[in-house]
Amino acid sequence: MSYKVVIIVPCFNEAKRLNRNYFESLSRINKTLWIFVDDGSTDNTIQILQELSKIRNIDFLHISQNVGKSRAIVYGMRHVFSTYKDITWLGFLDADAAFSKLDVETIISKTGLIGQFDAIYSSRVKLAGRKILRSKTRHLLARIIATIFGLVWKEIPYDTQSGFKLYRTDKFSDLLLLEPFRTRWFFDIELSMRFSKINRSNMLVWEEPVYSWTDIPGTKLNIRQSFVVLKDISYIISLMIRQRREINN
Repeated sequence: MSYKVVIIVPCFNEAKRLNRNYFESLSRINKTLWIFVDDGSTDNTIQILQELSKIRNIDFLHISQNVGKSRAIVYGMRHVFSTYKDITWLGFLDADAAFSKLDVETIISKTGLIGQFDAIYSSRVKLAGRKILRSKTRHLLARIIATIFGLVWKEIPYDTQSGFKLYRTDKFSDLLLLEPFRTRWFFDIELSMRFSKINRSNMLVWEEPVYSWTDIPGTKLNIRQSFVVLKDISYIISLMIRQRREINN
């Protein structure tokens, strides 16, 4: 099978909410491969993924210990570059089935329509006629994070924390193979910083508003992880400031 788009789905203890029917329907999207990465789950997620991988256009990888969402995505992406040829777009999708199948298909279809853009971000902006059901707390947290990053990244997309993004492989394959990513939560921000540093310009992002999105219960963000998030934010801000100085000089 020749694939043009590969999407990584990071999973950690997703046994209670992994929707087999949802991903089985997504697996029918033409020339698209879905790779699930089990991030050291302690429940029976891996057994579910083993069964799911029997479906055509679905595969899975296993990491023996939990490394965090960002590193699980990178692990999957590096596997793709070492295994598959002629991939044009590579991205990731959260495992919680919060995005509708229609929105996923629409965003994947954009890969054949846009030329000059480097990445495609889904955007959970609540426009008229859209059905965006977000937790007020998580929405506020996302806006705070975007505002903080926006103090340095002037062209920042509206929804930096959206869980569905695609990247053009010819622009990002080398960036993924550089030194390890430092953060557990903001791999995509780090990736954009690497792009800016090497190209001395921000990557061009096409942001596509989704028609519906539902906040699925079962977030992994607890008190302990909140401190990790704060640490990651501090690192990203310092990286942005240092990099902007280098570019301006």
